[in-house]
Amino acid sequence: MSNKTQSRRQFLGNMAALLAAPELVLKHRKESRFSSFPNSEANPALADEAVLENYLNWLEKPYLAALNDVFAEMIGVSAVGLLLYDMTDNQLLAGLKTENLFPIASAFKSAVLMYFVHQIDESVWGSVPVEYWTARQSDEVPEPYRAAWEQHSPILFSLHEMIVISDNKSTGVVLQYVARQKGSTEPLVLFNDWSREVVGISQLSGMSDWAYGISGMNPSDSRFVGREANIDYKLVSYSNMMTPRDLGLYYAWMWSAMSERQREICKTVLSIIKDERRTNLEKLAHNNSSISYSKSGSLGVNESVAGIVITDGGIIHNPDGKSYLLIFMSANADTKVEPIFQVMDDILKGKYDTTIARMQETLDRELNYALLYDQHLTQAYTLNADFRPGQYNYAFVRPEGIRVYSTPSEQYPVRNPVISNTRFGVHLLMQGALVRYQTIDDDEWVQLIPDSPADNVQFRLGYPMYVKLSDLWPISYEYSQPIPYLADSSTTHSEKYVIISLISRELIAFEKDTLLIKTPIVLNPFATPRGSYVITTKWFARSMQPWAPGVPFTAFFDNEGFAIHGSPWQRWEQTVNKTNITKRTSAGCINIPNWMVTIGNHTRPLDELLFRWLGGMEQPESKVYEYPSETYPAVRVIVVDYPEDLKQYFLPPGMASAKIGWPDVIAKIEAAALTAPDSYFAEA
Repeated sequence: MSNKTQSRRQFLGNMAALLAAPELVLKHRKESRFSSFPNSEANPALADEAVLENYLNWLEKPYLAALNDVFAEMIGVSAVGLLLYDMTDNQLLAGLKTENLFPIASAFKSAVLMYFVHQIDESVWGSVPVEYWTARQSDEVPEPYRAAWEQHSPILFSLHEMIVISDNKSTGVVLQYVARQKGSTEPLVLFNDWSREVVGISQLSGMSDWAYGISGMNPSDSRFVGREANIDYKLVSYSNMMTPRDLGLYYAWMWSAMSERQREICKTVLSIIKDERRTNLEKLAHNNSSISYSKSGSLGVNESVAGIVITDGGIIHNPDGKSYLLIFMSANADTKVEPIFQVMDDILKGKYDTTIARMQETLDRELNYALLYDQHLTQAYTLNADFRPGQYNYAFVRPEGIRVYSTPSEQYPVRNPVISNTRFGVHLLMQGALVRYQTIDDDEWVQLIPDSPADNVQFRLGYPMYVKLSDLWPISYEYSQPIPYLADSSTTHSEKYVIISLISRELIAFEKDTLLIKTPIVLNPFATPRGSYVITTKWFARSMQPWAPGVPFTAFFDNEGFAIHGSPWQRWEQTVNKTNITKRTSAGCINIPNWMVTIGNHTRPLDELLFRWLGGMEQPESKVYEYPSETYPAVRVIVVDYPEDLKQYFLPPGMASAKIGWPDVIAKIEAAALTAPDSYFAEA
């Protein structure tokens, strides 16, 4: 680690240049690093070669999908991932939870078909028409194909059964066949490597276990063991999981990157429907007189640890020549399937054309968030150039979609997935995250420091996290330091208290009988616990379950993981108003706005100011978190449905001696106006 420190002038000059530079776009890796996959450069048909690139560009900004709001209203907080891409007109129509992990069930088998066709010589899969792959004896096969059928019929039969009747044993046979041809005993490792290095899926998706039909070889890939999906606010472990983005990427890759012959074979097999039994996507295509190239998957209640799993993915080709790529993934949300596919049917019939056109008018405003956030940082935080080797440094993440790397080199990018989005995106490492980092030798790169060796975010990502210093806004330790009082210099910590009013979604802070602020908040009235608590630990920056490194200004108030903390992903001043705040929810924590407020002599972002008033952190340079201390003891937090419910709780210490009762507090709460910018009160 270097002991050198950039001069303030040098750092500020570099930042100015970088702020003026155009945003870099992550490009799809088209060349494989694996010599075992020599055919990664196929010959796509010219008419379709742009589909893959366009798909990847859109999936960098799925929050701009035209109909996200329509589907978000239907899905709510359910575990549903949805992607609908108009391949013909290059328009992402829906992109929700596109980079959240979901159990894949049998929908991955379409990728295994592509894998086989891409990796195995055409003499195997191309010498016999698909209609004869299931022939039972040679005299059912025309003479020109009979010799090839006799040689390859077992594997051709397995390919057909894997897709058409979703036979699990046949799937293992296909995976093992490719591994044997490649001289490997690791069929899943080989498939996962091909998926990442040739197709380009992210490090999040992969198959960890498939014992069906595999014998004498390793049926698992330890790199993907232990992953968890966020299902109904609970972390649930499944063996085989993918993201909607990555499942869709296989189909976009098939359409653009496979040779015409390879693609036509895959399309033929994926279009076969057994005995007129149709999955949701196939029914959608049938209702519109369209052709589907798809594979579904499901797990019943007895097969799944988190309710029924339904997955459907593929391409629908309409009679008018338009093609759509559709991915639907869900867990414990089977009641959402029918209404979502009904809206899909309306889209294919053109009923949403007006809505789509209207939504496009908002894109300029949506793309303006980065500039607005830089303005907020400039106003609120002095840029700090005093980087201290060997100590923890802190910085806000400036851009949404910051580039993340597994080593300090641009050659090793790690996907920073979009984990939640409706009208704007939230990446794993999000804009506004407050990260803890240490500098490394060249001062261009920094390494993010997790909360602990078992930090949940770094564990799921699978790599250390490095970012460029130029993508951060470093701040000094002063913004963590405790503020003893805001209104009355005689106030002690025992005379401070916070009230959370769940139904009205408000936080009210008091010093003795002085109401400091009454502010809107985002919470979860079904999950946020009621009761009387105290602040237990304080974190300048904290990784939160299930996917959120760098949650700023976090103060836990119970032992179950509930906290009061900043929430930059809400984009408070740009997107939150009195109408839509009731539609926003948390996992149970109290989300605090980061808009600027003035209380007493302090004008600061509210999330920071409240954190410091609650006790802050005195030694963030050497500690990951701090307990309340003798100087700054624990502050009382009381959570109620309505202010009137306060009467059932004991008064906080200090109130009784000051002859302050709950009726006085309740009257002040009811009389106080909300503290929020004009944008919050504006009509939606």
